Parts: sequence; structure tokens; C-alpha cells
Amino acid sequence: MKNIASIAKSSFLNLLADKVFWLLVIFPLLGILSTNFLANSSLGQEQRVLLDIGFACLYVFSLFGAVILPFRLEEIGSTSGNKLGNLIGLFLALLLLSLICLATLYGFLSNKGNISSSLFVNSGLALLESFFLAALSLLVAAKTMALLYIKRIGIAILLSCLLLILVSVSISLETKNNLNKNVKIVFTKADLGINNAIADAFWLKGIEYYGEKRDNYDLLHDYLEMAIKFDPYFSEAYSFGVINLPNLGYSKEGMQLGEKAIKNGINDWRIPFYLAANYYINSDKEKALYYFDLAVNSKNIPDNIKNGLDVEGLRKSLVK
Repeated sequence: MKNIASIAKSSFLNLLADKVFWLLVIFPLLGILSTNFLANSSLGQEQRVLLDIGFACLYVFSLFGAVILPFRLEEIGSTSGNKLGNLIGLFLALLLLSLICLATLYGFLSNKGNISSSLFVNSGLALLESFFLAALSLLVAAKTMALLYIKRIGIAILLSCLLLILVSVSISLETKNNLNKNVKIVFTKADLGINNAIADAFWLKGIEYYGEKRDNYDLLHDYLEMAIKFDPYFSEAYSFGVINLPNLGYSKEGMQLGEKAIKNGINDWRIPFYLAANYYINSDKEKALYYFDLAVNSKNIPDNIKNGLDVEGLRKSLVK
């Protein structure tokens, strides 16, 4: 046992003294820092953007660390016949990388209001990922570099399956939707956070485009569609489109986004409300009534809006 602890300590300290390890710490920190500045122009989505892109940086560089650091252990002569000791040392190094990034994320998020509960879910996921990465990286390590490289490819495939399971658990904790919807969310998000990060990038570009004075806004719908393509449950992208596109002269595109949101089960009262308003303006009272009903029955609709909607009056006018 003392021998294992000694090897783990030696491996950990050798990695801490290695510049490659600190490069793996610096790059995600730079990603989180730059994301913090980008998030300030995300139109109320600061926490989402910071969480999505921040955790994508953390996951990706943790994966790089699990692949690269065992090579570094071999090169600096810190590996031994006791794989458990090496595993513990590598895990501690990856754990330290995760904790540094998480502390930085926590600091930035604390300045942006109440911290989302998803931070704690994703934090646990990041720490579990560190363990799996370390374990898979060393437990199946081969003696030669060539074989080790080939086996890393297999590890990456296996890792993606494990992360799929972990993400599915976290999704189940965060949502209370039916199983089919949870499965869809898992398969669109179990990607080291890359899809959500890309969705946020399109969202930021769309907001920037919207804020510029121009003769037309033809590309705004495309930016929102791309954001939704990478994250079909990006509620704000739907609501922004259904509220603002009709005001810019793109009523059809805005209503298409709204209907897609309803189909995907997005629970945001603004979407059916503004869909109903658009249909009412376009003299389609039947559809207006349908979407006003959805809005009134939404759980998150404010009481003053709910009480101000005369759905029964609209229903009576249709009967006449």
C-alpha cells in the first residue's frame, strides 16, 4: 500500500513539474476567460454561454490530458509496473485540472447572478470524467508507443459511451420529461459539450447581426436555425425568433420557429403567446385561440399576463 502511495505521489508531482500539464491547464482557462467576455453580449444568456463553452473547454482538454499525460509519464521515466499507483497520480493531475477550471467558472458565474443548478450537475460530470479518463488511459496502456496510440483510439470510443451514460443520468436529474424526450436530449448533448458550444456561437453571431443597422435581416433566421440545429432545446433562440422576426418583416419564418419549438416541447409561455398574436394579426383566429390556450396553460406564464388574456371572449367570437 505504501508502495502504491509512493508511486502515485511521484507520478503526480512529476506531472505537476511538467510544462505540458500546465499548458493543458492554461488553454481551457483562456477559453473560459474569453467566453466570459463573449457572454456579456449574449442578451440574457450569460450563464448558459459561459457554462456551455466553459465545460466544452474543460471536457476537451481533460480528454487531451488523458491521452497525452501517460506519454509524458513514460518520457520522464515516472511509470512503473504498478499501474494503480500511476492511475492514482494521473487521476489527481486531471482532478486538479478540473478543479482549477471549475473554480474559475464559479468565480465568473457568481458575478452574473444566481448560479444555475446545472453547474453542480456538470461539475460532478467533469470530475467523474476525470476518473474514467485516467482509468481507461492507464489500465489498458501498452508497453510500446505505437500500440499505446492505437489503444487510445479504442479508449476514446469507449469513453464516449461512458459519457453518454453519465450525461443521460444528469439529464434525468435536471428534467422531468418523458423517457423519449430525455433520450433525444442525451443523443444531442453527449458530445463533450461541443454541440451546445457551437449553438451558442451561432446565437452570439445572430445577436451581433441583429444589433447592426441594416436594410434587411435575411440572415437572422439562418443564425437562429443553426443554433437550434446544434441544440434543439435552446429555448431562448426560439422565443427570440418568434418575437422579433415578425417585427422585421419575416412573419412566416418567425411562426415556423415557434411551431418547431412547440413540436420539440419547449416550455416557454412567450412562444405560444406571440405565435397566437401573429396568427390573430393574420386573421387566423382558430390558430390564435389554440396557441393562446397553450400560453395560458403554460406553467411559467406570469399571473398578470394570464389574467389579462380573454381566451373565452376569443372562443365566443369564433362561435359567432
